[in-house]
Amino acid sequence: MKKPRIRGKLAPKSVVNPKHGMQFVPVVGKFMVNFGAVELLTYAWFDHQARDDVLIDHAFTLPFGRRVDLILKMVEREGMPDEWKERSTNA
Repeated sequence: MKKPRIRGKLAPKSVVNPKHGMQFVPVVGKFMVNFGAVELLTYAWFDHQARDDVLIDHAFTLPFGRRVDLILKMVEREGMPDEWKERSTNA
């Protein structure tokens, strides 16, 4: 069964320290809430930056650490502006 596509539907700026769902922070903890946000951002990165649908589909099956490693490799290989590279690797 093919996973539904989410291309262009993620809003990365709204997932870290979100205003909605704050009632869960005392129960779950800010660390866990924001880790989930960071994980979602890895999917958003592929969704917005990767050009190859096969790569996107593959990336969505990888564990978190492997997705981060792949993002870092892509940042280095792609002809991205230096500002993007710096922001991507020094965050």
